[in-house]
Amino acid sequence: MSDQINCPDALAASLINSDVVTLTKPQVRRFGQAIDYFVVASVLTVNNLVYNTLFIILGALATQRGYDEKQIGFLGSAFLFGQLIANLSGALWVNKVDWRLAVGGSGVACALFMAGAAFVNYTTLIGFYLLAGSMTGVALSCAFCHMSGMQNPVRAYSISLIMQCLVAGAVILILQSYILPRFGFAGLSYTIAATFALAIFSAPWLPKSAEGDRAKKHLATADTKLESTPKAATKAIRLLSKDSILPMLGLLAIAVYFLGQTSIWAFIERIGNTKGFDASSIGSMSAAVLILCSLGAWAASITGQRLGNIKPLFIGTIGFLVAIIVLYYSNSRLGYFLSFLLYASAWNYVLPYQLLMVSQGEKNSVYASIIPAFQSVGASAGPAVVGLLVVGGNSYVPAYLLAISTAIFSLAIFLVVHFKSKK
Repeated sequence: MSDQINCPDALAASLINSDVVTLTKPQVRRFGQAIDYFVVASVLTVNNLVYNTLFIILGALATQRGYDEKQIGFLGSAFLFGQLIANLSGALWVNKVDWRLAVGGSGVACALFMAGAAFVNYTTLIGFYLLAGSMTGVALSCAFCHMSGMQNPVRAYSISLIMQCLVAGAVILILQSYILPRFGFAGLSYTIAATFALAIFSAPWLPKSAEGDRAKKHLATADTKLESTPKAATKAIRLLSKDSILPMLGLLAIAVYFLGQTSIWAFIERIGNTKGFDASSIGSMSAAVLILCSLGAWAASITGQRLGNIKPLFIGTIGFLVAIIVLYYSNSRLGYFLSFLLYASAWNYVLPYQLLMVSQGEKNSVYASIIPAFQSVGASAGPAVVGLLVVGGNSYVPAYLLAISTAIFSLAIFLVVHFKSKK
């Protein structure tokens, strides 16, 4: 773990051409932060990979197993509902368990469930996706709690989003161009399962717990005092106290936002299909979008908090609304690609600021640890709702309307949180 690096024999010197090169204290600190960013990004990337490639997975189930929109919608919701179960309970256990064991163990379980999904029937597949989703939820809760306690959570989240986009884009390209044509859905399942090795190998570099995280940061940077008293910990777990109203409103806004986002995300491949695009071109465009939409996270990293938290949310929401309108009216490949890209980039841009609106500047915030839970509340409902609305027809207008209304409503809630927090 980067916060444990304080051994002068290990990092303070090395022999290069018989010369002793001494790392200064700031250099050691920067090295530690870089390792920390990479570890958190790895855990988030792998455990969000199913979500980030959900439209490809559901599309493969529709084309290769013949499932209709209702069936694939319930499969997507089953995975996300599993995440929801784990994340909602996160506030009760995230500061008590060993994060290393939780992330490593959940990675092993996810690999087994995703591999097993290759050869089971529909009913068992729902169960496997439910269990796999719950295991990813465990890892996400630990990662979010750790990330909220970092010195620069916006940068940490932005780096993780960039890595998620790049990895998901590469995986989609491999799936569409090689795995699915040759090995079908079984090959897809095994490929996704194999990626959990990254989370398993990253787990030992995490701190053991939030208390250990705070203690190590205190030792590594003596000039930085992080509140870690029993009184602060007690305050953090009172989710229904007066002080919890604004963070809980922020979490509600996130749930509403993800309901609309996932209503498009889960069916973006099907939307392209109704516009007459073949699976190969949709896969190529999707891979390119997932790689390029990391620009949204990069923009958030560059912006930092110079614009505060609410202005970036405005910018991202406007970009998203424009994307949905273009996606509805355009039937060209270029229009589909650009609207898809703007939609995904705007989404990545606002996510770090949603984290900050919820954590309200609190380190290792218990509210931050349950952000994935509220993301899952909305995300688990999105595919099922749209599947029920669209089944038997080719119009995705209900999905567009749901996405637009939820984006506006979510922004309105964040505005309330913003102005109330100023008082």
